Amino acid sequence: MSMVDSRFANPHTHRVFWMPVPDQQVPAVDEVAEGPRVRAGTRHAFWGRRWDGQEAECHTVCRKQVNLDEASPLDWTLMPECGDCRAGILQARGEVRP
Repeated sequence: MSMVDSRFANPHTHRVFWMPVPDQQVPAVDEVAEGPRVRAGTRHAFWGRRWDGQEAECHTVCRKQVNLDEASPLDWTLMPECGDCRAGILQARGEVRP
C-alpha cells in the first residue's frame, strides 16, 4: 500500500481538504440498534484538492500519520477541527508568524 504525502510542496498551491479522522482507540458505537454510528475523532486538513477515496494512509498538515475512511454526516458535525492543522495552513500561506 502506498502512502499519500501531504506536504505543502508548491507555494502557489493553496488547496487543502478536510476529513474527519476517527480515533483509532475508540470503536464506533450505535446510539440505537439501527441508528447512526457515532465516533470520536478530529477533522484534520490535508494538502491537495481532495481525497481520492483509495489511499488510506496519509499525513495531515500537522504531520500526523492517519488512516482515512468514508465519513458520516455525524462525523463532520461532531468531530472538532484540528487547531494545529489550521495553524499550519495559515503559517504556510504567510498569514501568521511562525
